Amino acid sequence: MTLRQGIDFDAPDDEPVDILLATAWPQDHQEGFLPVLAKLCRPFRSSQVLQGIRNARSRTEVMMVLQSFSNPDVLLDRPIFRINPQ
Repeated sequence: MTLRQGIDFDAPDDEPVDILLATAWPQDHQEGFLPVLAKLCRPFRSSQVLQGIRNARSRTEVMMVLQSFSNPDVLLDRPIFRINPQ
């Protein structure tokens, strides 16, 4: 989910949070949670992914951005996602 206006969370970079990621995990299977959470969060360390998510206009476009992250050639060759104003 993206927010129109970011929320101040006193982050080390002093940037407001405007992208939220929610997860659900079974309480009786906690042993695998941290490795999965780390893998889920990895794309969000890329400024190209963050900008692509911010520019996305639908869930499908967000999924395209995240899927592009798994293909490093896409990251090196061109911006992940660009929406041309109409």
